Parts: sequence; structure tokens; C-alpha cells
Amino acid sequence: MHSWARCSTRARPDARAGGQTSVTRCPIPRLRNESDEVLVKASVISELQRWVLKSKVALREKEEENDILRQRLQQYDNRCEVGQQN
Repeated sequence: MHSWARCSTRARPDARAGGQTSVTRCPIPRLRNESDEVLVKASVISELQRWVLKSKVALREKEEENDILRQRLQQYDNRCEVGQQN
């Protein structure tokens, strides 16, 4: 389970924003199963989630590129082996 799945979101008054701000309360894992909670703005959580998704997409693309390069290297190795046998 992702840590943000255990978070709860509430609206809080915000004098600086002239209204209310959404904040999310999330547990923060500590050693020996201790936990504290911290308030995190919903916009921060959303931005982190977007960053994670973008990172996953970039990782998947790099893995696909690496697979293609491995295949090309294998083909090159196979051609070299055939050339050495002749």
C-alpha cells in the first residue's frame, strides 16, 4: 500500500490565501514502527504523484531502449561468431 493511501485530506482556513487550503495529513514512517503525522498541501501531494508517474514512464522508456540495444549487441555478437567460424 502506498503511504499516500493512508492520508486524509481536509480543508483548513488560510488567512494568507484569503480562504481555505486543502491539506493532507500523512503518516511518516519511523524506526521501530513509530509514526508521526505531518500536514502536506494537496497540491504538493499531486505534484509528487505527477513526478512519480513521469519517472515511471521515463524508466519504462529507458528499459525499452536498453532491450533494443541488448538485442542489437546480441545480433552483432552472433555475426562476429559466424565470421570467426569461416
